[in-house]
Amino acid sequence: MASKFRKATMALALSTLIAGPLFNIQNVLAAEERPTITWMNMLHTASPPNNVIEELLEEYTKTNLDITWIPDASKEERLTTALASNDLADIVTITLMKNSSVRNAMKSGMFWDVKPYLKDYPNLAKISEDRIKAASIEGKLYGIPFQKAYARGGMTLRKDWLDNLGLEVPKTMDELYEVLRAFTFDDPDGNGKDDTVGLGDRNDLRYSSFKTFASYFGAPNGWKVTDDGKFIPEFETEEYMKTMDFSHRLYKEGILQQDFAVTSKADQDDQFVNGKTGAYTGIVSINGHRNKMEAALGEGNFELIPVNKIDGVGDGNYHIWSEGNGVNGVL
Repeated sequence: MASKFRKATMALALSTLIAGPLFNIQNVLAAEERPTITWMNMLHTASPPNNVIEELLEEYTKTNLDITWIPDASKEERLTTALASNDLADIVTITLMKNSSVRNAMKSGMFWDVKPYLKDYPNLAKISEDRIKAASIEGKLYGIPFQKAYARGGMTLRKDWLDNLGLEVPKTMDELYEVLRAFTFDDPDGNGKDDTVGLGDRNDLRYSSFKTFASYFGAPNGWKVTDDGKFIPEFETEEYMKTMDFSHRLYKEGILQQDFAVTSKADQDDQFVNGKTGAYTGIVSINGHRNKMEAALGEGNFELIPVNKIDGVGDGNYHIWSEGNGVNGVL
């Protein structure tokens, strides 16, 4: 069990780093010496960030932060080893919520149940009940949830290309087809060359255009449950077949990038950023694409728009797939 000192410092770190500074360390600890808070954190870049923010946090909270950066590619191995040896930091960034070692460690009492304390902090108290439930294990919450959008799917389109061609933002699959066709054959960038493709894609069935198109057509998210309780896989549904026909049409007509099956996500991003394609599957990357496009194409030479409200069923409703529960791990 964590000592009173450790719990106090952990509470300070969680409330400050996640919810904002809610109390001063002097109100918790009588010690004049700054406490040290260790933190095992994940690194998603080639090298650790500079220590500017870390130093500001230390000064504001009157603590010393000792952060160990774990490369994302090796996070599972490092975390599993740390759990097995009980060699953990005061704060551990955990995104592997489905990992059996992580779940067993949580249920064994290795981590602090923070659920009873959220109500004491104005910002943490705003975390929705459904996200708290999704991040909990057997009713206990072993960390502060990382919150994310439930549905991240959709399309990012070149709005300036739509304007150049006099087209509206598509609201149906037929309209989306016409937009992608025009992006391919009607010189959307106005350079007089046949050098654009409507839809760029990549070698990933799940996160490419296919899963998004399938949801627009009303295909189930993995499985369809019948009225009598039977489970039917998505690929056996009529909506899935409609998606195959739609995607095949795009490919056959040259509207879908012809080498998508051997295209990586990085190459797909580059093609979109450099104005070779006019549509990108996904909306969560729009800000990153916008920043890169300002460098590649120049500020004011493009406009992006996120689109995920497309009625492919004809019932007046919008369908978009999601694999998320609003939680991307815990601290």
